[in-house]
Amino acid sequence: MLARMQEHTGKRVLMPRRGERFLGTRDRARARVRERRRRVLTVLLEGVGLTALVGAFPPLRAMWLVACVLVILLALYVWSLMQLRAAAGATMPMPVTVEIPEAAPARRAPRAPTPMFDQDEVDGRGEVVDVRDRIRAGVAG
Repeated sequence: MLARMQEHTGKRVLMPRRGERFLGTRDRARARVRERRRRVLTVLLEGVGLTALVGAFPPLRAMWLVACVLVILLALYVWSLMQLRAAAGATMPMPVTVEIPEAAPARRAPRAPTPMFDQDEVDGRGEVVDVRDRIRAGVAG
């Protein structure tokens, strides 16, 4: 066992997962706080849903009172989260935005007018003949 421990001694490097940026101490603490708040919100939502569902059965109607208390707690918690976000937004500097002008739409070359179907005619040899040419030439169809 001692030999096994000696094999794995050495420096360990903390690497972020692929696709994630490296978080410093402050950012890691913020991520933990965000995750904890998300868990509390989820527990409150699940508690409201579960107690309301249980209260739907006649012998357990008293659970609706618990559901109402949880709804009030949920509303207070959401309100406090909104207050925290507003306070954090007021103290944090606004991110700098850079406007990138939109590219001008590509202009298409004008298309040649396509003849209408009734203006074309197939002669006896299988060639398409424009009826307007025959009219100009004075030849009847």
